Amino acid sequence: MNSLRTQRDLDVKACELFDKISSEQIWKTRFEKMNKVKEHSNQLNQTFWNQVIELQHQLQSFKEVTSFSSTLFNFFKRSQKLSNSSLFTDEKEFTWNDWQEKIHDKLEINADHFDINRTILIYVHFRIEEDAVKAILAWC
Repeated sequence: MNSLRTQRDLDVKACELFDKISSEQIWKTRFEKMNKVKEHSNQLNQTFWNQVIELQHQLQSFKEVTSFSSTLFNFFKRSQKLSNSSLFTDEKEFTWNDWQEKIHDKLEINADHFDINRTILIYVHFRIEEDAVKAILAWC
């Protein structure tokens, strides 16, 4: 009977040892698989962020080119130029207020043709005849 007990104890211990070895092997295998998955995930993550950074660079380049193109396009594309208003003479053809309103309309609609205040002054100056200066000075 002792030998049966000893054999039985040996079998139990063998099963326990087998279970322990199997369990350790399973955990080792799982751990190795987890590490492989983690490594692959890190590689994918790094690839993803590298692509995001590359797309950001491309987007920035595109914005710069687009901005430059838009500025260049807007520089050459101006509003349709209205015809010049009549010369202001001496209020025989129309009054100062009528002439002033036409000048304001012209300057407002074609503002992109008058880059600086000096060009506005020059335009207005050339829309007044010398005889009309007296009438203008009377208004001032």
